[in-house]
Amino acid sequence: VHPLGKSPVLQDGELVLAESGAILDYLADRYDTQRQLSPSPMPADGAERIAYRYWLHYAEGSAMPPLLLTLVMGRIRNAPMPFFARPIARSIADKAERGFIGPQRRLHLEWMERRLAESPWFAGERFSAADIQMSFPIQAAAARGGGLDD
Repeated sequence: VHPLGKSPVLQDGELVLAESGAILDYLADRYDTQRQLSPSPMPADGAERIAYRYWLHYAEGSAMPPLLLTLVMGRIRNAPMPFFARPIARSIADKAERGFIGPQRRLHLEWMERRLAESPWFAGERFSAADIQMSFPIQAAAARGGGLDD
């Protein structure tokens, strides 16, 4: 449906829209007439609206890359390969995990934890589409042993 073969994708009449954050934002603006999934009508520079937009885009723009790298390095580490290449691939994956991916994943999970210690939901006092969007990196971290136990 989408020229780039993207998923997820939303088709609403003639509109074809990819990217989870854009889809959630569009659905909330277009169909959430009671404003249950987005900040109540307020100035664009209101703290809740800014937090909503931040967390809506943070999920894929900042939180997901270290989780995706966790997945990729795990696949490299366990991929079928000639026996002589296995120690090299595992060493590269392990060094990437220890030196960059693991610390980044922890940093982002701690950032999320700090936010939720300040507020019941990512965008403020009410559940919003930003919380739906943030569920994806949290689920990815849980599925990949990404540090949620801490």
